[in-house]
This record gives sequence, C-alpha cells and structure tokens, in this order.
Amino acid sequence: MATISSSPIVSADGVLTITDATSPTPLSYTVAYDMGDFKISGLNKANKETAQFYSRGKFFAARDVKDKEFSFSFTAHLIGLLGETGAPTINDVILRKKDWSAAVSTLPTAAGDTFHHTLTWTAERSNLGATTDDTFVLKYCELSVDWAEGDGSTVTVNGIAKMYSTDGMVIS
Repeated sequence: MATISSSPIVSADGVLTITDATSPTPLSYTVAYDMGDFKISGLNKANKETAQFYSRGKFFAARDVKDKEFSFSFTAHLIGLLGETGAPTINDVILRKKDWSAAVSTLPTAAGDTFHHTLTWTAERSNLGATTDDTFVLKYCELSVDWAEGDGSTVTVNGIAKMYSTDGMVIS
C-alpha cells in the first residue's frame, strides 16, 4: 500500500531538471543554486481555457475551447554567463550554447520551429516517509532568461508550458 508523507514540502526538498529530446540519451541539466521559488499557476483538470456563456447576464453554459498555456518561473544564483565543456550553466542550456548547441527540441518539428525543453520538478518525499518522491513534468516548455546584477547576481528563468499532447503535463 502506498504511503504519503505528512511533512510539508519545503524548498530544500525540490530539484529542477531541464532536458532536451536527444536520442537515445537526452541532454540533462540539474539547475544549480536555485532559490527554491519555482512557481506555476492556473492548473486545472482539463488543462483547457474555458469560454463562459451568458444570456442577458445569466450564466447558462461553459465549454472547454482550447489548450491552456501555463506560465512559470524560478530564480537561481548567476554563477557564470557561460560554462565550460562538460560543465554548463543554465544560460548554456536555455540559449543553446557550448554542450547544448546541438540540443534537440522536445516539440516535434512538424509542430513548429520554436525550441522547447522539458522541465521536471522533483520533490523529495521518500526520505520523509512516503513510498516515492513526487514529480511534476512539463514536456513542452519555451524558456527564456532574465539576468539581474547585484551582490548575489541572479538569473530568472521564465517559461511557457504547452499542452501539445496528452503527456504535456504529468504529475506523479
């Protein structure tokens, strides 16, 4: 019988991983020095936008009309603009530099020419009494970066997750 943990999830429990679609082994990057502030909002069961219908101001129907896009973000310490061979930074991954210059988009070319990554958020639960860790996968993500200089310069990753297929979002 599966067991869940009664301990709340805290930022130290989370790990963010970004992958591409290189076959047979995708490129993979575990986000280094992130702040534990991953945020996504607006999730719903159908992952659809809904049209509301009214007749003279009175609601009478609602219909799912199109796939919903989800915006998300997280912040990490800026440890370098670009990495070295075998040691990429988040900027290499998103801007497709150095080791990531030949990365393969997770969105099939038949669906467009924009580049997409897969983002996985894993929350440690098995060390806290649960049967397994929790995972949240967004398979088709357009990513961008914002840099902020300061005493503790940061990089903010912004993303738009698309529901291209039924496996566009998986929570387990």
